[in-house]
Amino acid sequence: MKFLIFLPTYNRHSSLLQTLRSLDSQNHEDYEVYIVDRGSDPPVENIVNSFNNNRFTYFSSSQINNINDDAEKVIDQVKSDLFLFLADDDVILPHTLLLINNLAKKNEGIEYFTAGFGIFNYIESKLTIPRNFSGLLMSYPARTVCYGCLNSWGIGVKRKYLLPPQSHSSLIFIKHSLIEKTRFKQKELFIKSFGDIGYVGALANTDEFLHLDLPLGIIGSGHVRETDGISNRFKHEHELVHIEHVPNKKVACFDNIGIDGHLKVLFRNGLQNEFPAYLRPQAHSKQLSKVLSDRPITRRTLRDAAVVSVSWFCSVMKYLPMRFKNRPKINQEIQIIKYDNYEPMPAGCLGEFKSIYAAAEAIQKQISM
Repeated sequence: MKFLIFLPTYNRHSSLLQTLRSLDSQNHEDYEVYIVDRGSDPPVENIVNSFNNNRFTYFSSSQINNINDDAEKVIDQVKSDLFLFLADDDVILPHTLLLINNLAKKNEGIEYFTAGFGIFNYIESKLTIPRNFSGLLMSYPARTVCYGCLNSWGIGVKRKYLLPPQSHSSLIFIKHSLIEKTRFKQKELFIKSFGDIGYVGALANTDEFLHLDLPLGIIGSGHVRETDGISNRFKHEHELVHIEHVPNKKVACFDNIGIDGHLKVLFRNGLQNEFPAYLRPQAHSKQLSKVLSDRPITRRTLRDAAVVSVSWFCSVMKYLPMRFKNRPKINQEIQIIKYDNYEPMPAGCLGEFKSIYAAAEAIQKQISM
């Protein structure tokens, strides 16, 4: 199977070198990597060319372009079977693509695969295994996980995922067929302006996904010495986000991009059927249209419309925890699939390493092939 790896980067020259090194070392040969330079100074083209790997494609993108748009364009242009979004301070183990390839071939009906990860602190040069890994292959009910993510990962509330193991991770491999199904309903795979939540929407469009409970990658943490990376220039911007299903977009705008992303996943994928009628977008639009029917429209009209929108939105947020409170726990629906025997990996610090790539080699030695 062919892998398409999307790798955006911005001023992380040394960590990008390690990321590309991990990709250049893959045992599986059928893959393409698209390195999107988001305005690095100097450009990273020389770093990419130094590998002399014809699977690596470099192109520059304007900083004003939305990174999610760049990803969608690459998906459209390159034919592939499985897609991976990789950050420029992360690495994958040399046999990661081969393992996922074998999994996908053995389980043709599955369109969504995840794996665990270790954490490398760039400041202290330390590798940490964040939890105990069982080495097992697990089948998750995709739609149940989708609802669980929407409930526990926010809708405007800062909470950690409560799903065991961390099924939403930086190592998500999604088949092109599922991308197309998700785009048909959700309009895009990566939700603007909160791209990752689009993966949760993909779970609403498939029945199950497989999680290989091994750290097949390492995520960079702490501040990379050069820069905070591709999201750096957006970190301190707080633009108002317009909720798309509200008729008067000048009225209903919120400064929480996470809120907008969750609502898009809910309503674009038809999950509003889980809600009572009074909380569905149609009911809200009807209320809002009634308020805006005033002639002439005054400041008071706009104020009343804003009250209607905010009141409806708060009701949605309050309803979600109650709605999913009595759902069966995901633990009860997980199935363990017999797979190759891999050694469990306990949580803890594995020590200091010269680079994140060296840390990846250390993990691979501990995993029995």
